[in-house]
Amino acid sequence: MQRVLVVAFSVVPSPGRQSVGLVNHLKALAPRYAVDVVTVKSPDLPYVDRFMKTRMLRVPCGTGGLLEQVEAFRRAVRRQLDGVDYDVVHFRCPWGGRPVCERKGELQARTIFEVARSPEGEAPASDPAVTQALKRDEAFCLERADRIVVPTQAAVAYLKRRGLSRKVALVPPGVDVDLFDWEDAPEAQPPRILFAGRLGPARGVRLLLEAVKEVVKQEKVELGLAGLVDPGFEASLDEAIAHLGLTDVVKRLGAVEHGDLPRVIASATVCVAPHAPDSHDRPLAAFPSKVIEYLACRRATVAPRRVAVAEVLRDGEHGLLFTPGDVRDLADKILTLLRNPEMRGRLAEAGYRAVREARPASATRRALLEVYTRLAPPEAWSPQSGAPGPSTEIPSSPDTTTARRSFLGDSGSAPLMPELEDLLVEDSRPDQTRPDAVTGGEDTPLGTGGAAPGAPEPPPGTPTGSAPGSTGG
Repeated sequence: MQRVLVVAFSVVPSPGRQSVGLVNHLKALAPRYAVDVVTVKSPDLPYVDRFMKTRMLRVPCGTGGLLEQVEAFRRAVRRQLDGVDYDVVHFRCPWGGRPVCERKGELQARTIFEVARSPEGEAPASDPAVTQALKRDEAFCLERADRIVVPTQAAVAYLKRRGLSRKVALVPPGVDVDLFDWEDAPEAQPPRILFAGRLGPARGVRLLLEAVKEVVKQEKVELGLAGLVDPGFEASLDEAIAHLGLTDVVKRLGAVEHGDLPRVIASATVCVAPHAPDSHDRPLAAFPSKVIEYLACRRATVAPRRVAVAEVLRDGEHGLLFTPGDVRDLADKILTLLRNPEMRGRLAEAGYRAVREARPASATRRALLEVYTRLAPPEAWSPQSGAPGPSTEIPSSPDTTTARRSFLGDSGSAPLMPELEDLLVEDSRPDQTRPDAVTGGEDTPLGTGGAAPGAPEPPPGTPTGSAPGSTGG
């Protein structure tokens, strides 16, 4: 079985949509390849995990600035490449891709650059120097990767204009239509306008609040905000809500597990995606994944009139589009849907059918496998000896000493980073991330150079500028 390394500067699993997208990819790859995944460690996750038939290797990146965290992550990627020969290396951002592309001449592996996280796809970091450094890394990775995977037709066209058409592949994001489906829910009173996603700068939150202020002048409504709040944004959000006189209108629903989102969406009368990237400023950006999640749950949706959004939502057919940045237009579109239940139902039904036909997660997996098959065709399925594993493929206590050592003894696995191998062989102390662990002692971090022993580790939310594993999209 051919070996694959997936590199993702994200916390996995987590409610964040970066994590959700990667998990969907692993459903396609894990049965067909021997997959290692290098991701970011959070305090509640073990360093090494059996996850969906893959081996998840998590790197503590410290709590410094974004570039410091990126460099700690890159050191771990370099060490993994030093110890293992892979057939395919698949990186989902330029931050993890730089050390791969630097070794283009040395590696036998074919490389896939999936622009899931891109300086040209995400809002700029708070430090312009960080943004410029990451843009340089992205340009380097685009030139050196064997295949480039992008999420939209607009991104395909952009890279064709840059002369990269021969290696570009379209793998559009999809939605789990088995999980995201409609359900009967009591009619919300007052009607609920819902935003589901990360709450932070450059996500249209202020625009939505100002539009709702206009709406409540004419209709009694509730605004539900469901999602993790970026560090440092809480005070700004509270201040904006109070300043606009919406304290009694806004209901903060907190961070929501991905599996619970359909029930939250079911409570909405109208769902809103207030922001989407401008294809001129951020040509590699995907449409907000919340749009297809709303549609998959058969809810009337309002979103910005952007090129990427128009690929999944036709104005007046699947939902309503408003002029980006226009508070009045957004408020008018919300009021139109609130006052027209027949229109709400018609648009919701059309969007529901369109997403289930064209945007299921299974279609994303098929498109990804087409890319892999061209580079490293998987072996044909054959019966495996021994009894099948549990349906979850995840041990109940993956971070116990016994489970850790089982990874090292697995003849079908590639070797670990040296720091991980030392950790698994020598560390027999109780794991403090397990609720049943004996108190006392301290879990030992990887020796990646990202954080000193005992230093606090980054939470799943955004530390600086951009963040691994944050909830949003």
